[in-house]
Amino acid sequence: MLKQLLLSLFLLTSLYAQSDGDLIFSEIMSNPSGSETAGEWVEVYNTTGSAIDFVGWQLRSNGGQSHTIANGSALNVPALGFLVLGRSSDALTNGNYTPDYVFGSSIPLNNTTDFVLIERPDGMGGFILIDSVGYDNGSTFPDDNGASMTLTNFTADNSVGSNW
Repeated sequence: MLKQLLLSLFLLTSLYAQSDGDLIFSEIMSNPSGSETAGEWVEVYNTTGSAIDFVGWQLRSNGGQSHTIANGSALNVPALGFLVLGRSSDALTNGNYTPDYVFGSSIPLNNTTDFVLIERPDGMGGFILIDSVGYDNGSTFPDDNGASMTLTNFTADNSVGSNW
């Protein structure tokens, strides 16, 4: 029994990022100039040397909205790579890109002040916070209409507005 428990624990921990900062928000489009509902998106960056399967993870915002990633198959964030999650798959309303995953209307991003969070499953029905960004109305975080907020250095603290 102990051997099975240890094996299960090893398999569980090898499937998910282990700590805060393994996946980070690297770009956020909260204030698109076109379609408000379609043009919003977030980009995550994998800071580790291994791909991370994002299926089962949760994206949340300040208003209590959440979306659990359900892709039907693996949705890997490549090692030292990016994954874009958007409200729409329409490239014309997304600034000429197609997101890697569509979360739909479940996570509206406020134009001015909001929090976005990434959480991984804890293996027991709950979630563990991996990254969060609380942006403001332009006081410290950029808030240009039609321009995304981009983290300037992936080793910098993304909770500090001047790093965007």
